Amino acid sequence: QLERSDPCNDFGPGFYCTDSESDAGKWACRRGSGGFINRYRIDTEGMDILDLSSEDYGLMFWLSVVCTNRSFRITSPNAARFIDHMKTYFRVIPDNYDIIIGNRCDESYFTFVRSFLKGEISYRQLKSLIGPGKAGQQIVLRSEYALSSLRFDTCMRADAESNYPKRKIRDYNIRTVWKAQLEIGDEDGLFMNDLLREGVRPGDARIQ
Repeated sequence: QLERSDPCNDFGPGFYCTDSESDAGKWACRRGSGGFINRYRIDTEGMDILDLSSEDYGLMFWLSVVCTNRSFRITSPNAARFIDHMKTYFRVIPDNYDIIIGNRCDESYFTFVRSFLKGEISYRQLKSLIGPGKAGQQIVLRSEYALSSLRFDTCMRADAESNYPKRKIRDYNIRTVWKAQLEIGDEDGLFMNDLLREGVRPGDARIQ
């Protein structure tokens, strides 16, 4: 039931999945205890599917969806203006789709988004940190029709002894890479204030 899911998740309320068994194991053991990996099948014929990783969309559309749905503290007036700008020109309405596919954005990866909105890293750095293939994909069932089409296949145990350390190492590595980008900087890059001032729009070659 969609009404029981968290509306402040990355892509709004929905049933969140991944096509990576390894990622599913880390999610299942995120609190240090063991868990389970459920495997499902779904026939998507006739469904409206939004793939935010496709060439028709890209990072700015993904960023707009995440910043619209997640609850977080906005630290500056310009960041608030930029989010409003994205909602206007990079608007996506998740309720129009049965399934949404796009980069995952747990708290470790959301560190990159916060850093970009604070003007600490450039758009180019953000894309290098969280662009296609960097964070792993999540698949979200957004409609009752999609949920009703889901079929349970099998269940596997995810042991904490192997999965929890992998999760901790992954989070440590993510933040290490982010800190390295802060130190490197990007003199020629476009930062959030640049994109806001120049009124970036879809199709702008600088954000492709």
